[in-house]
Amino acid sequence: MPKAPGNPSPSPTLRSLLKRHTAAAHAALQASPLVGRLLAADLTWPEYRDLLGRYYGFLEPLGQRWHDHPAGPPWAAFVNPALRLEELRRDLQAAGADLNALPLADAAWMQTEPPFMVGVIYVLLGSTLGGKLIARSLAQSLDLTTDRGCAYFAASNAAGSWRRFLEELELYPWSEADLTLLQTAALDTFTQLHRWYE
Repeated sequence: MPKAPGNPSPSPTLRSLLKRHTAAAHAALQASPLVGRLLAADLTWPEYRDLLGRYYGFLEPLGQRWHDHPAGPPWAAFVNPALRLEELRRDLQAAGADLNALPLADAAWMQTEPPFMVGVIYVLLGSTLGGKLIARSLAQSLDLTTDRGCAYFAASNAAGSWRRFLEELELYPWSEADLTLLQTAALDTFTQLHRWYE
């Protein structure tokens, strides 16, 4: 049926473009053994400590990279809610982990151009949505709370950040080259996460 004149289809949002571009990689990460164990009813404290260590090993080097190459406004405000390293350190300490003994990933893959950094933030900050599901599962399997071992996944301090980030994402005057780099960064982040977790 032809479209009615004067009623063009709305342009897809940047969020929807990024979501479509990364759908397969996102699904692969969700189906990974690491995520599966975090949601398992028989998860143990030692296993949880090791899994948290994998998250830390990936995120800590990214935090250092952002420290060396700060994200400009308005994106700098979303770096800490995306990484949640302070919360992750508290959870690891509650689990009895030695932070200095944890293996760290190589973060050289994260380019320092602003659009690439924003693509990385898109993935990490978006993970707070799935993190809440994990937090509910951990409350059942290990009796964890935000104050006891589950601050990272509960992401209480990141409340509202995802919505504000998406608003900025749509309003920002991206060039075509920027959009390509954004999509590349988001896909690369999922790929690097999956490789590290595996």
